[in-house]
Amino acid sequence: LESKLQKILNIEVAISCFIDKSLEYYAMIFSTINRTQKRVSRDLVYSLFGLSSEDTPYKTALEVSLALNAHPKSPFYHRIKLYGGEYNSHMSPPLSQATMIKSIVALISESLRESENDKFRSRKELKVQKGTKFLPFRQFYAHNEDSMISDCMFYYFNTVRDYLSEYWEYDGLSKPNNILQSTVGYEALLNLLVDILKCNQIITFNSDTFVSYIQKIQSIDFSDTEKFPMSTKGRNILYLTMSLHVFPALGDKDERMTKLKELRL
Repeated sequence: LESKLQKILNIEVAISCFIDKSLEYYAMIFSTINRTQKRVSRDLVYSLFGLSSEDTPYKTALEVSLALNAHPKSPFYHRIKLYGGEYNSHMSPPLSQATMIKSIVALISESLRESENDKFRSRKELKVQKGTKFLPFRQFYAHNEDSMISDCMFYYFNTVRDYLSEYWEYDGLSKPNNILQSTVGYEALLNLLVDILKCNQIITFNSDTFVSYIQKIQSIDFSDTEKFPMSTKGRNILYLTMSLHVFPALGDKDERMTKLKELRL
């Protein structure tokens, strides 16, 4: 904490003062600033939620992301590019802080718009859900069990790292060489996690919880960048492929198989 305090105290803030200028000049300054201002980084926006003294899904998601990035045994250790972090030109963590936070909030709130409203609701108010979307982290948040969100992410992706280490491990220096080292690979794995939690209603997590599921996708060649390009299309193909391995199709009319065929055309 002392080290963090010193960093804050050493921040230089530029202040411009305009004294005894005409109203027209003030109007010109106002217009220039608001017309040409640079868009604020989403990473910065999400970081500011951590300053709030109130509980919000965004603050919880930020704390979970920071914890996963900082723990030496975490599958996300130094894998998340934090806003304000010190990185040289050769370092390139595959996940941005904004991506991580947004993905966690999406499993608490029903939509991006609702997540803005949820910032002003108490935790217990989120126990009741208006829509039917499956949100596995919502009840953990509503019951003040943020550690369950961390545990779920930790053990699930740790199992991925253990059983798919040749694809998952990444030094953060070179460009990702397969889809599991990319943002879209993370998103596809998270979509699979949601399916697993929905089908089995898992509420406790340990090192064995996800083993049986991840073992079923070990045979997939994630290094095939032609089959799994690092794009939105590649993310969807990867998710559907993994889903069919974990939850085999019951017939030729399985909707996932149809979507997969369309994507591969």
